[in-house]
Amino acid sequence: MVKGVLFDFDGTLVDSFSCRQKAHERVCDYLLTYMSSLQVIIPRERLLKALLYIEKEMNKRRIYDRDKWWQEAINRCLKRKSIRLPPSIVREASILYWKTIKQNTRLYPNVKSMLKELRYNGFLLGLVSDTDGLPGMKMQRISLTGLDRFFDAIIVAGEDTRETKSHPEPFLRICDILGISPKECVFVGDDPEVDIYIPKRLGMTTILIKKADNDLKEINKSLSDYIITHSEIHKIPELVLRLKQGVPC
Repeated sequence: MVKGVLFDFDGTLVDSFSCRQKAHERVCDYLLTYMSSLQVIIPRERLLKALLYIEKEMNKRRIYDRDKWWQEAINRCLKRKSIRLPPSIVREASILYWKTIKQNTRLYPNVKSMLKELRYNGFLLGLVSDTDGLPGMKMQRISLTGLDRFFDAIIVAGEDTRETKSHPEPFLRICDILGISPKECVFVGDDPEVDIYIPKRLGMTTILIKKADNDLKEINKSLSDYIITHSEIHKIPELVLRLKQGVPC
């Protein structure tokens, strides 16, 4: 019996990835201005490439504190004894990054109508998303989209819980808040490892939203129960209803 549907946020309900390049460019120009004041010249393209590489690397390692990213980018670009960025510069770069993301994040099509339909059919809705590394930022971003009003519970893993989504704790915590067991939940996410593999281990039914950059090996390893694309988000209510009724999908 399916009673609840749980969602990831970034890459699942909202497109916060296509605007990352713009955020990188703003941080890059800010850091280059500071380095220039020290009479240290770094080619813009080199720093942009470093920021892109570090974002992929840090996300894979579940290191979400952007304050750590910028220093690492400078270290790799200089290729010698690093220049330590002042805390004020690091923090301003992080704020600039997230301000750009907030301004440019967009909902995927049909997300609100899909959530409305699930609520209309009596399902409990939960949102489980990892911290942005800047306390309170993830909830600001969720509220800015207007999606917070659709959910019965929201967990920002790493802030509301000790562990992030690479650990079962956030998933079990939201189940406790909703008063349902993992076996009564469907989890919808775009990350084959943390949004599918962990929930499935806990007994949840899983729906993977496949993106163009999803690694095929990771998708296969996740063994998701269902795989859809963003253009098929509107099909989720029907799919979940069929699961609730025990009708083959």
